[in-house]
Amino acid sequence: MLKKFVTLSIVILVMNPGGVRIAYTESRAENQARFAEKIKASELKVGTGEAADLRKVFDPKRIAQTRYKLVLYNQDESGISNLSVLEREIARESYQTKPALRITETLTQGVSRTKTTVFVDLTTISPLYFEHSADGTVTKKAYFADGKEIILDISNGVEKKSELQIGASIFLSNSFSELLQANDFGKNPIVQFQTVSPGSTPNHYIAERFGEENIALSPNKPINCWIVRFTRLDPDGKKSVTGYRYIEKTSGHVLMFKSDLNSSKFFTYQVLLLSAAAPI
Repeated sequence: MLKKFVTLSIVILVMNPGGVRIAYTESRAENQARFAEKIKASELKVGTGEAADLRKVFDPKRIAQTRYKLVLYNQDESGISNLSVLEREIARESYQTKPALRITETLTQGVSRTKTTVFVDLTTISPLYFEHSADGTVTKKAYFADGKEIILDISNGVEKKSELQIGASIFLSNSFSELLQANDFGKNPIVQFQTVSPGSTPNHYIAERFGEENIALSPNKPINCWIVRFTRLDPDGKKSVTGYRYIEKTSGHVLMFKSDLNSSKFFTYQVLLLSAAAPI
C-alpha cells in the first residue's frame, strides 16, 4: 500500500542541486565580477538561444504558499539507497517589518535531523536571513544587507563572525524551487541565475526548456510539463549538466527530478504529502 501511495503521489520537487561545492582559486569578488560581465555581454547561451537574466523576467506572484514532504533517494540496478525525507513549508510573513517569504526545510535521515529557515524579500526574492540547526542546536546564522553577508558560525556556544560581499543578483540556494516557480518557461524558455549557501562560492545556473511531456499521476489525470535541463557554469566558462526537472506548465510546480534521463542509475526526489497550495 505504501509503495502504491508513493507512486501515485509524485506531485512536486524542491531541492538545491548545488549540494557538491567546488573550491575555486579566484576570490568570490573576482568570480562575481567575471560572471556579471558575461551577463552584460550576453555571452550566456545554451542550445540555440540566449539565457535571460531571471531577475528581469520572473513573477514572484506565481509562488504559492504550501507545505509538503519529499522522499529523496538514489536508484540503480540493485534498488534504492540513501533514503531521506525533506519537509518544506513556504509561507508569507514579515521579516523586521519587511514583507517576506519564509522557507523552512527539515531533513530527516535515520536518527539525524537538520533544519534550515530562510527569509527572502517577497518581491525580489533577495536573501534577508538564514539559520541552520542540527538536531535542535543552531550552528549557523547569516544576515544580508547593503551588499554584505554577515555570517555567524556557532560551535559549543561560541560564535565566529565573518563578513563577505554578495552581489545583488545572487539568491539563496534554499529558494531554488521558488525561483523556478516564479518563471514562466512558456514565455522565457532559457534563464540564468546565481544561488549561494552562506560562506560558500556562488553557483551559476542556466535553466533551459528542453522538451515537454505528459506525466500521469493517476490513470485519468495527465499533467502537461516542461522538461527543463539545468547547466552549471563554472567561472572559467565550462558548462556541466546537473539534472532535469519536469515543471507543470501552468503553475510552475516541479513534479519530478532526475539527475540523468538516459541511465538506470540516478538521484531523484518525489513528494509524499502536499497540502493545498495558495498563490502569494
